[in-house]
Amino acid sequence: MNQSELKGLIAAALMPGAPELVADTAANLARTILERHEVVELPASSFEDEHGVTWSDSSGGFQLATVAGPEAWVAGEILSPDELQETAAALLAARRLVLAERAEVHQATGFVW
Repeated sequence: MNQSELKGLIAAALMPGAPELVADTAANLARTILERHEVVELPASSFEDEHGVTWSDSSGGFQLATVAGPEAWVAGEILSPDELQETAAALLAARRLVLAERAEVHQATGFVW
């Protein structure tokens, strides 16, 4: 979620009847949150079958995670809720770094991915 989207979400939550009245406060909150955190919309599961609920990549060719009862499977390993959060946070941090590196290369060379 980008800063503008988060600002709109915060403003609507703070003052549903007139979000424009709290737009500056919402912008400051959004900027502060996004400095150290990622805010993402949680995706719907890809499918549910007798093995559990599964999330796959956008092509559907790679299963990212499956929840079967009280267990979550990621890359063939059972992860605890804390391990799932740690893994997700590390992936989001890696995404942020890749985007920053790409922006730096683009600025220096003009190359676009």
